[in-house]
Amino acid sequence: MTIDSSMNAQLHTLDRTVRRPVRRALMAVDLLYRRRNRLHAVGPLLHVGVKVWTGPAFELADGTRLVADDLIGSLHFDNARIAEINDAGDRAGLRFARALRKSFVSLAARASDPTFSGVRAFQGVTWVRAHGERLGFEQRPLPAGIKRTLLDLHFRLFAWAFGAAWSADREPRVFWVTRGALKRHFGEKRHFGEKHHFGEMRHFGDR
Repeated sequence: MTIDSSMNAQLHTLDRTVRRPVRRALMAVDLLYRRRNRLHAVGPLLHVGVKVWTGPAFELADGTRLVADDLIGSLHFDNARIAEINDAGDRAGLRFARALRKSFVSLAARASDPTFSGVRAFQGVTWVRAHGERLGFEQRPLPAGIKRTLLDLHFRLFAWAFGAAWSADREPRVFWVTRGALKRHFGEKRHFGEKHHFGEMRHFGDR
């Protein structure tokens, strides 16, 4: 073993040692957040809560109109699970697409449960450039402010700790999928090819 290779190995070991406690801390924060906000695990990748919309009235692409006091679903990804998939190597994108598709199929199946029956649309945050329109998703910029700043810092820390791919030009965006779009694209009567869905999902989740 050369001096350079030995030094690289030591640096790699040190890097892993430093990242490990940060990973544990981030996973603990995620768990605390899910418990505090009473999120429900849905499929392999999603945790879903319900909250009251307090923003201004607006209309989504399929005509669904949201006004103050409407119920919306709050979507959160399981970061620990995503990190596991990210470690899968060359097939990580395909595994992620399958897991994400299963999660939204599960959400569509549970949309009529008492927990989600009053929800008009589901909302989450992504760092991916606009994708998924053919599956009923639409994206809007996340307004500047403390929430955006904290989310940006959290994701950068997550990307470093778990070795996820990162592009400096990415920025947090709000994505929406209405109740109707969810059922049309992921419900029991859906008619789609897996190849088409996997392609869209891989882009949607290209972290």
